Amino acid sequence: MVAGVKPPFAVPALLGQGAKMDVTTKELSDILSLTQRRIQDLENEGVITKIGRNKWDLKECVQSYIEYKIAKRYEHLRTNRS
Repeated sequence: MVAGVKPPFAVPALLGQGAKMDVTTKELSDILSLTQRRIQDLENEGVITKIGRNKWDLKECVQSYIEYKIAKRYEHLRTNRS
C-alpha cells in the first residue's frame, strides 16, 4: 500500500469462507485501483465477468484479475529474456 493512502473499505473476511459479495462497477474500480473504463475494458477482454447490470462478484473478479496480472507479467518476462 502507498504510504498515507487507505483503501476505500476493507474486503470482509467472509469472502475466504465461500460467502458472496456483489459490488458495483465503482466499488470494483476502487478496490482494484482502476478506472471504471478499465473495468469495462477488462470485461470486453474476457478477463472479468459481470453478473448483472452494474453488478460484479467481488471474489471472482479479484481472483481473475490477479491471474490476468500474473499471466501478463510472466509473458513479459518470457518474451524479454536475453
